Amino acid sequence: MYVEDLLSPTSTLMAGGGHFFEVSDNTLTCGYSLSDEVESYPLTRGYIERVEFRTNSKGSVPAMSVTAAVGMRPMTPEDVQACFDERNPKKPHRGLSFLPPTKSYRIDFLFDGHDYKPTPASAAAARAFSAR
Repeated sequence: MYVEDLLSPTSTLMAGGGHFFEVSDNTLTCGYSLSDEVESYPLTRGYIERVEFRTNSKGSVPAMSVTAAVGMRPMTPEDVQACFDERNPKKPHRGLSFLPPTKSYRIDFLFDGHDYKPTPASAAAARAFSAR
């Protein structure tokens, strides 16, 4: 996620390096490993549900909350092949879903004058996303 002052935009709007929160999703890969066809990766599903900005009495934006969801599912090489087969219009479809169930987290951030950082109470929830 990037933060930019839209009242004073610059040519660097959304120019990399400034993210403070990241959600991963590799569901399109079906857990396929390019480096080893007999090994597979866990399938990770993640998405941002909501971003809320809170102001104080002076009207500044000292805090924000991100509500995001993440879930993981182990995949065997057989699961990977079945996942790809479900997406292939030329193959029979068995109605299988490989999407992992997700859990929603709310992470509160405070602005420290330079960056947004998770509050101490949100540290564990923030780790659920950084550990992926």
